[in-house]
Amino acid sequence: MQGSTVARLACAALLAAGHCQAQTTTTATLADFHVELTDLDPSDGIAPSLGLDPQARSTTYAQVQSEAGQDSFRQGASAFGAVSAGVDVGGSAGSAAFSGDPLGAGAAISASATGAGFNAIGWGGAAISDPQGGFPDLVLGPQSEVTFSGTATIDWSDTNTGAVTYALVDLRFWQVVDDADVNFVEDFLGSAYYGQGTPSGSISGPVSITFANPTDAARSVVFDVELHAYATNHEAYPSPVDEPASAALLLAGASIVLWGARRRRG
Repeated sequence: MQGSTVARLACAALLAAGHCQAQTTTTATLADFHVELTDLDPSDGIAPSLGLDPQARSTTYAQVQSEAGQDSFRQGASAFGAVSAGVDVGGSAGSAAFSGDPLGAGAAISASATGAGFNAIGWGGAAISDPQGGFPDLVLGPQSEVTFSGTATIDWSDTNTGAVTYALVDLRFWQVVDDADVNFVEDFLGSAYYGQGTPSGSISGPVSITFANPTDAARSVVFDVELHAYATNHEAYPSPVDEPASAALLLAGASIVLWGARRRRG
């Protein structure tokens, strides 16, 4: 008993120094993800329609950055095709997955990351993209309205005061006209933890976006569905940031880094 107490005290001291096998985890999920159509003019006798970009693919990306780093990139057979990716190196891991049918009973999308030990980073990401690395589009029929919706949840925890985690669930529509973004709509759930405050927690809530085409001609709309998860015990990161705007910038940076790496592999 005395020996185990000494061991626990020793590990606690190492944790304080940042060199014990601490573990940081974060997950992001989008449950009951649905794509629904609404007829804006039931009297015209024309059913609402939605055409998906034939090049669109569900995409998953996982990576561990350490001395023995690995990564995995996978694409499904269609925009909402089932696909998963995952890597695990010495307890640090990243994973992501699509499953289900958002045009029917509903789909589930997830991303998770674990950073275990000093200077280890885990990534996990899921999105819908095209093989060229851009965002796909959909064609919305006349007098049609499309809604993407689901329940987003983000969880995080760590055993190291030097930990950094963030996660993001993001839904977006926008239409490009003359090189300008118009009719932009977005809904997201995000969280970031910077090694102080609450080392574990969970947030959850509905996310939903709607784009309407009230005209009598079909309209092309760019869309984006993304989940990102990141976790590290690396203590060389900047000190915690309190400003919400700075947190948002860090989340945006995570998106660029993760999917920039994905494109370089494509």
